[in-house]
Amino acid sequence: MKKLTITILSLFLVSVMFYSCESNDNPVTQNTSNKKSNSKVLMEFFTAVNCPNCPPPGHFLDLIDSLKGVSINDTNVVIVRYHSNYNGYDPYYLFNPTGSAARHNYYGYLWNPAGTLMGVNLPNFDQSVWLNNINTSLEKKNPLQVGLSNIYDSTTKTGTVNVSLKLTSASPDADLKLFVMFTENELAYTGTNGEKVHQNTYRQMLTDNAGDAVNLQPGVLENVIKPYTLKTGINTANSHIIVFVQSQNGKTVYGVERIKFN
Repeated sequence: MKKLTITILSLFLVSVMFYSCESNDNPVTQNTSNKKSNSKVLMEFFTAVNCPNCPPPGHFLDLIDSLKGVSINDTNVVIVRYHSNYNGYDPYYLFNPTGSAARHNYYGYLWNPAGTLMGVNLPNFDQSVWLNNINTSLEKKNPLQVGLSNIYDSTTKTGTVNVSLKLTSASPDADLKLFVMFTENELAYTGTNGEKVHQNTYRQMLTDNAGDAVNLQPGVLENVIKPYTLKTGINTANSHIIVFVQSQNGKTVYGVERIKFN
C-alpha cells in the first residue's frame, strides 16, 4: 500500500490554511524583550563550503534557525541558503546549480558571503547591523497572506504543493512572481572553511528559476497548485517547503511562508 503523507488535510480553506501554517505571532523562545512580530521575513544567504568568510554570518543564522532568541521572533525568520562554486567544488551548488546560480545572478552577487532580507541587499556582514535589519522587518506587516500545504506519495516520490495567496492591500508592483522551493537541513560536508553541517540549503525549485507570474488583486484569494517529482537525494524528514512572492524588477518580497515537508 502506498504511503500518503498529507501535511494539511483541508486545502484552500482560508480559515484553515492561514492559521495552520507556522504561527506568524509566536513569542521568541529566549529574549528579554519578549516582543511579537507581525509578519514572517525572508532571509536569503549566499554561501559556499570553501568560502573563508562565510562561517560568521552562517553561524549567526544558525542561532536564529535554532530559536536561540537572537531576534525579536526567531520562528518568523525564514532562511534559504544558496551555494555557489565561486570558491571551488561545492556539492550543494552542484546538486542544483541552475537554481542557485539564478538567485545569485538575480541579486548581482558574484561573491560570497552575501545576504538579502525581503529582497533588499544587505551590507557586508556585521551582526548588529543584520540583526537590526531583521528586527525592523519583523515589526512590519506584510501585505500578502500566504497559505501552504503539501500532499506527498513516498512510493512514487510525487506530490502537490498547494498555495493560497491573498493581498490585503494593493501592490505597487504588477510584475509579481511566485517562488516555491524545497530546502534541507542537517546536510553533512566539511569544506575548507571548517563548516560541517549545513542548514536551510536550497535543493529544488518547483516554479521556474525566475519565478512564475501571478496576478493578485486585493481581497481576492488566488490558489496555485504545483505538482512535483522529488529530486533524488533529498531527505524529506529534514526538509521544508518555502513559498514567497517577489516583484521581478523591484525585488521586494511581499509575503513568505514555510512549512515542514512531512
